[in-house]
Amino acid sequence: MIMSKRHIALSGTIIAVGVASFGLARAVMASNEAPPHAMNRPRVSSDALPTGLQAIAEEAGLQLDTSREIAASIYLVAQSGDHLCLVNTAHGMGMGCVPKARFFDGRAAQLSMSEVGPPDAPSALTLGGIVRSDVATVRVVFPSGTVEVRPTADGGFSIGADAA
Repeated sequence: MIMSKRHIALSGTIIAVGVASFGLARAVMASNEAPPHAMNRPRVSSDALPTGLQAIAEEAGLQLDTSREIAASIYLVAQSGDHLCLVNTAHGMGMGCVPKARFFDGRAAQLSMSEVGPPDAPSALTLGGIVRSDVATVRVVFPSGTVEVRPTADGGFSIGADAA
């Protein structure tokens, strides 16, 4: 049986990514791959980074007029130097940037995690990211249970969790 949509499972205290029951294989050549399709759609007003974070974002070289909100508090933003950044604004602003042509680099997802509280005992966290268009679900396994979400039309996802 051939399935056209993959599923990603995330588990553990340190998040690990894998494609459930299929293994994680490079689907495309890592170099010169197309950036996420969200960057090709027209920008709308809700794509703007929160006003209170825009000055910090500009200092980091982010091009504010390119931002796309792909899930709650999760953005894609171009950075000077031909990089694309995954920005998490759930608890302040955290980001990771990679060359646009190697955004996924053959992987199924790019992830971002934002915590509240000390690293050894966070009181809340938001796990977000973006997945390739062939990923149908994202499954996160916490010690207290499993959460499964479907990516947005832009491929984004955001999962909030409180300490339990």
